Parts: sequence; structure tokens; C-alpha cells
Amino acid sequence: MSLLAKSKGEVTYKELSTLHKWALVVLISMGSSIIYAPMYLKNVFYDPLMQALGATNADLGLMVSAYGIAAIYPAAGKSDAVLEGLNAFIDRQKQSFEQYLADQYEIAGNAHLETLEDGTILLVMCEDQDAVFDAIRDTIEGAA
Repeated sequence: MSLLAKSKGEVTYKELSTLHKWALVVLISMGSSIIYAPMYLKNVFYDPLMQALGATNADLGLMVSAYGIAAIYPAAGKSDAVLEGLNAFIDRQKQSFEQYLADQYEIAGNAHLETLEDGTILLVMCEDQDAVFDAIRDTIEGAA
């Protein structure tokens, strides 16, 4: 042990009592097991979460996806604010998935946002978004 360590009150392993040595082993063991605990917590809470939400495995998978559909008829003079908010939503979705799930990032990047003839602002962010967008637009415009 260096002279500097001795001056700071540090001790070597040999200078510790047997009880102290065992206490350190237990403490280190507990600390190292904490590292792996969060990984297994998902398994502990997964089934209760599914039951509480009334969701299936597929439903929980969709909760971690970049899907969104909105048909909004804004109040007079609020169209720009609605478009700004929806564009911000699209940007947040893209940012969320940029380094995480490439397929969801692509879905967010291909989001279809448009103002229809009657003033409805339609956002479709999902797989095959163009076909979904066309079907919703045709339904809205056909009802008008």
C-alpha cells in the first residue's frame, strides 16, 4: 500500500475482519444483481399490464409504433395552428424512432397530411398510408 493511501486512512484486504469481508461480499453481490433486475421487471409487470388495459400482445406492440390517424375540422382561423401541431406530432414521431425502429421511422416519414376541400385536415400515419388516406378522404367527401 502506498504512503498516500495510508495517510487517507485506507486499509488493505488483509486488515479487514472476517465479518467485514463477508459483509462486503454480500454488498457487492447485491449490487451486481441490481444491474440485471430492470431487464426482468418487464416480465413481472407484463401480464398485469395486459389485463389492466384489456390488451393483447399485438395491442401492446402497437403502443410502441408510429401509427396515427386524425380527421380534424378546425375552428375558424385555426387551420394553421392545427397544421402546425400535426406537423410537430409527425416530427416528434420521426425523432422518437430515428435511432430506435427503422420501420416505424419510415412510417412516420411517409405520413400523409393534407387539408381537404371542405376544410377538414386529415393526417394518416400507418402502413399503406396512401390507400388509407384515399379511403378516409373519399368517405368524408362523399358524406359532404
